[in-house]
Amino acid sequence: MERKVKVLLALAWALSVASAFMMGYAVNSAWINGHQHRPPRPQANLYIFLETPEGESLLFSGNLITDIGENRTAFSLRGVQTFVKWISLGNASSIDASKTKLDSEYTRAEGTVSDVYIRNGDYAWNVTKKFTFTETVKINACGLHWDGTANSDGNLYALAYLTDGSYQEFHPNWNATVIWILMFDCND
Repeated sequence: MERKVKVLLALAWALSVASAFMMGYAVNSAWINGHQHRPPRPQANLYIFLETPEGESLLFSGNLITDIGENRTAFSLRGVQTFVKWISLGNASSIDASKTKLDSEYTRAEGTVSDVYIRNGDYAWNVTKKFTFTETVKINACGLHWDGTANSDGNLYALAYLTDGSYQEFHPNWNATVIWILMFDCND
């Protein structure tokens, strides 16, 4: 009986030590994950309101901030809104973070930048431009740039397909109002 008690005590002691280490690890991990500072997470959202003789429709699709756009954010968060304001329409073979320009550009124009919205360390603003088409064109992508030079390379901040990557046909006198919404989550 005495041997059985010693074995049970040793087993209880081993389980207590293992539980204490596991609890300590769990509490430490939860504290670190909740209190570590991380770099800001930029996010762009794209809305395109299309006005045709048949009425209005909304084109919306997923988008991404390019690698060079993320690098630009990391080095100039407070000043980005004054530079990232040119919107391009054109074509892209893919929506890829490594892209630095659209494959071909139909047009690029300066958008109107809204006031910066700041709340609890997060930032948001819109860049808006209304395009009126003068000819029939087929395009599938939209870009957001920090340089106004048409077809220039190395300044594509964000990129998106207009719908699912298929070409959207625009006709004369149709309007497309492009709204990029930029958000920066700077909190823990």
